[in-house]
Amino acid sequence: MKNKVIQVPKELNVRNTLILISLMVLNNLGYCQDIIGKYCKVYEIQNVYYSCLEFKKNGQFEYHSGGDLGDEYYGYGYYKFIKDEKIISLIYNDSTLNKFSGFYRYRLWQNNDDKIIINFKVMDVDGNLLEHASIVDIDNKLGSYSSKDGKAQLIKKKSDKNTRIDIALIGYDNQIITISSNLNYEINVYLSKYNYGVPIRDQLDTLKIVELKDNFFKVIGKDGKIINWSKID
Repeated sequence: MKNKVIQVPKELNVRNTLILISLMVLNNLGYCQDIIGKYCKVYEIQNVYYSCLEFKKNGQFEYHSGGDLGDEYYGYGYYKFIKDEKIISLIYNDSTLNKFSGFYRYRLWQNNDDKIIINFKVMDVDGNLLEHASIVDIDNKLGSYSSKDGKAQLIKKKSDKNTRIDIALIGYDNQIITISSNLNYEINVYLSKYNYGVPIRDQLDTLKIVELKDNFFKVIGKDGKIINWSKID
């Protein structure tokens, strides 16, 4: 019987393959109860920056770092605490993490009326309806707000000039849309959360522990300095 030859696709990403292999190996090692909990990096200036890791019982972890305005980076994945070697391996591999920028989609039509109608439906990037979003015609100072079903409408006179529409809501990045003032529109607007952070994916990190206690652990940073992670109750 001849052995089958398996051809590996040329587009296969080598880094992703290594991470997948590492994940398979680490899954066979089991996790350790000693490290379960939430730990935050201790900074000289407190309450300005944060960097926190949460190790869960199911072998998964969660990471968040940022400042007063929210997360700058975040990530999820699987961890493994190799106690004998005093190493924590972190594999950022959650494929559900994506930072989507806001966007919009529209349909348009024309007629011989002397006015145009612009209908809006405002949602977040996951498709959830957003109420109280402001819709403002920047050039003509017309405005409206989205209702509970995310809908709003502007009616204005036709013009040969383009119109700029600003759609904004507290906690979200605004969208500015330029449209023709001679056409009617139905516009679906998708807003992304403000300063939601950038996800970390397809990354393998290793923390080398130099001291481990019930309420903290210390690791050696890339620069050789000792970093203290304190447990948060």
